[in-house]
Amino acid sequence: MLQHFSRRTKSDDFRTRSAERDELSDRKTIAAVGKAIDEAISTLKAEEDGLSRRFDEARDRASVAIGTEHDEYLSREPAMRADLRRLEEQMSRATARLRALHGTIADLQSLRAVFHSKFDASV
Repeated sequence: MLQHFSRRTKSDDFRTRSAERDELSDRKTIAAVGKAIDEAISTLKAEEDGLSRRFDEARDRASVAIGTEHDEYLSREPAMRADLRRLEEQMSRATARLRALHGTIADLQSLRAVFHSKFDASV
């Protein structure tokens, strides 16, 4: 084993990259993290916007289907009642998803703020 080390030449010496190359590598890595955070926020906001729009449309349709008379529900056809129940379930799930999206977006925005406070000077 000692022979292995004694046969080494000067060209086999331990080397490192230049400080400039290390800095460039770090900047690329940090920039990729920042970009990933921004893309995640953008993707979630697009989902939130689309779901909000569909939810509003569904709410408007449900309002029309429910009617305006105070006792209209008494004479509603069973098929219409079933449709309204399904719509209500969908809207309930959409509300839960919107709440989750809102929370995740807020968390990622906080993460982005911390990220930029730590790394903006180097990115």
